[in-house]
Amino acid sequence: MCRHLKKFYLQTPMECYEYMRIPCDLIPDKFMDTYDLDDKVHNGHLYIEIQKGMYGLPQAGKIANDLLGASTHLDCGNIKPAP
Repeated sequence: MCRHLKKFYLQTPMECYEYMRIPCDLIPDKFMDTYDLDDKVHNGHLYIEIQKGMYGLPQAGKIANDLLGASTHLDCGNIKPAP
């Protein structure tokens, strides 16, 4: 079985969600219009909920590693499904 570890890391579900505040002046107008985000702006910021692992979250690596370790084991450097 072959796993794409990059995608595994980025799609790891999180038990406790994280939240992020993004200043609206950093988001292009075309993106704001395409996804109709103007009504979701509060005090010049968009607040988003992060439900899956993403780059920049320190805990995302640990969660992905824990899940990977629970489902696989190492055998001479090769990753194989756990028995």
